[in-house]
Amino acid sequence: MTEKSSHPKYRPDIDGLRAIAVLSVVLYHAFPNSLRGGFVGVDVFFVISGFLISTILFQGIDRGTFSIADFYSRRIRRIFPALGLVLFSVLLLGWICLFPEELRQLGKHTAASAGFIQNFALWKESGYFDNASETKPLLHIWSLGIEEQFYFLWPLVLWGAGRLGDGRRRKASYLIAALSVFIASFALNADSIETDPTKTFYLPQYRFWEMAAGGVLSWVVLYMPSASTAPGSPRKKMILNGLSFLGIAVLFAVFIEFSGSTAFPGKNALLPVVATAFIIFAGPDSFINRKILSNKSLVWVGLISFPLYLWHWPLLSFARILYGDAPPVSSRLILVAASVALSWATYALVEKRIRFHPSGKAVVWLCVFLAAALIAGQHIKDHSGFKGRGIVSRNLPETGFDGGDQGNLVDGCGLEGDVIEQFPVGGCRRDRRGTPTVALIGDSKSASLVTGLVRHSDEKSRILFIGGNGERGAVIPYNSINYSKDRDADLPSPLLKFAVDAIAGNRNIRTVILYYATRAMFKLKNDKDILDLPENENFDFAYERTNQLVQRLIESGKRIVIVVDNPTLPDPTSCIERKLGIAFIDRWAERGKKADSCQISYDRHLELSKRYRDLLDKIRDEHPKDVRVFDTVPLLCDMSSRICSMTLNGRRLYSYSDHISDYAAGIIAEKLIPFVRDPGDGDE
Repeated sequence: MTEKSSHPKYRPDIDGLRAIAVLSVVLYHAFPNSLRGGFVGVDVFFVISGFLISTILFQGIDRGTFSIADFYSRRIRRIFPALGLVLFSVLLLGWICLFPEELRQLGKHTAASAGFIQNFALWKESGYFDNASETKPLLHIWSLGIEEQFYFLWPLVLWGAGRLGDGRRRKASYLIAALSVFIASFALNADSIETDPTKTFYLPQYRFWEMAAGGVLSWVVLYMPSASTAPGSPRKKMILNGLSFLGIAVLFAVFIEFSGSTAFPGKNALLPVVATAFIIFAGPDSFINRKILSNKSLVWVGLISFPLYLWHWPLLSFARILYGDAPPVSSRLILVAASVALSWATYALVEKRIRFHPSGKAVVWLCVFLAAALIAGQHIKDHSGFKGRGIVSRNLPETGFDGGDQGNLVDGCGLEGDVIEQFPVGGCRRDRRGTPTVALIGDSKSASLVTGLVRHSDEKSRILFIGGNGERGAVIPYNSINYSKDRDADLPSPLLKFAVDAIAGNRNIRTVILYYATRAMFKLKNDKDILDLPENENFDFAYERTNQLVQRLIESGKRIVIVVDNPTLPDPTSCIERKLGIAFIDRWAERGKKADSCQISYDRHLELSKRYRDLLDKIRDEHPKDVRVFDTVPLLCDMSSRICSMTLNGRRLYSYSDHISDYAAGIIAEKLIPFVRDPGDGDE
């Protein structure tokens, strides 16, 4: 995505390769079923970028012309104009189109993108391939963050290596440095992909090897020219042509065969990385590179590849948000065409005029420009998405909030500070008004319930909460990072062990409420529905692990209340009307609001959730004196019509994904608190 004609010897075939990379990403995002592995185009970019930047650095250091200030000045002129333009445009669209909580998140992502730490922000939220990713307009900036984090360190590494000697010693130092980064980073990547794929996808130490691979390739091309670019024998030409052909073939095979379910990056990322290296190594005179990759049309797309990468995803994402589902094919084609047009305009009118501008003032103003985007994003985040905007007044009010915890939750849940630091949970809090006697543990579902419990509790039922989703997953009986490997573990999660130990050792806690998602328990496919639950094969394992948790708590003298998970529906933003006041857009968006997917009959939900409810009943029946089950579903559905939907009494029941709103938490807590307090009551 970076550095084109600043390369000492411009190669049009590399711009052609850039075109293939960016087109694969665009097609994957616009038509995911047509090119399921198109996301690896980002990895192609990483190798290209590593190759070109490393070549510039090697030559600059060798000639004695390398300057850190000049290097970063060129990076600023290359990256900041298009990035700043897109960030401000996305904020403007968000101001017009997004509800407050969505705009608050966009503000956060804008600030993170402008600070080149968007990969870290996304890592703390979710994985790249989850459903919510489609509604994050700046999701794709994660890759730019990794690039810039690499290039913050890479020049210093090579400059340091270059000072270790002259001639052969310097060249050897370059190679040792590049290989060391490649090997160390790849080893981390291969080791962690099974245990924490989200972290491996987003964090720089697991990705640097891909750009370092470009650095190693650059070293070979520069310092062993007889191996590739120099004229050679017919046999050498045949080998280089073969490498180029093999590289292209492997890339397209990966585009077709990989998918969102492929373990990635991990060892699988070697395929696109090595394939890209083969193509570049083959040189501009090999047949594929000369006849196909150097084609004027591909080169033109390569020239606009950086702005095209920046523009295409926000347009597709906002369309998905407005429509409430994947827009029609015709709409996506128009959006892709619009992305190309915007990219050409950005390249011709902005990039070219600034990138080669010799004035130092341009760099200063670009830094101010991007800093303004960062400040604007942070300001929007700090003001909770500005609830007074027009879109809020034109649409369903934000009626899902009902007072929160009213300032009564404070930090502290019986876990030591070093434990929280080592195994951070999503929440470790207690009610400040008195000694907690009821503990709530679970995943993000429990975090959505705790505010309602605090509001409705009394001095006999104050709440202690250990739960939510943290950097190490959730406090549940299943390893939320790697479910399959969890089967062989005695303790599925250190988070759970510490939470249970803290609660078991707290004599004031008499009752423990367990509340976590059905999809986490059975490892279902998504958070939109539970259609795959009836055929799910994880019943025995889910029962074993849940029962193990229950038995441990019972042995410590606690009573258990298991809260039945709420009906699973699509993210509410996909179902709630979003009128912008622009007639043709509102008419188009209205077509995407599918009422049949935004509600479910009570009886159909019971049918789909039977295995889950059978599991809870089995645990209760095994521990009749100590375990009770509280059913939330009748409270959240309109039992007169026997329909479960997004709203009840004109108010929102869901906040995000399939998580209940604060209002719904209060509805549940109003009945749950007396149920918990009086063990003589029958099950709801």
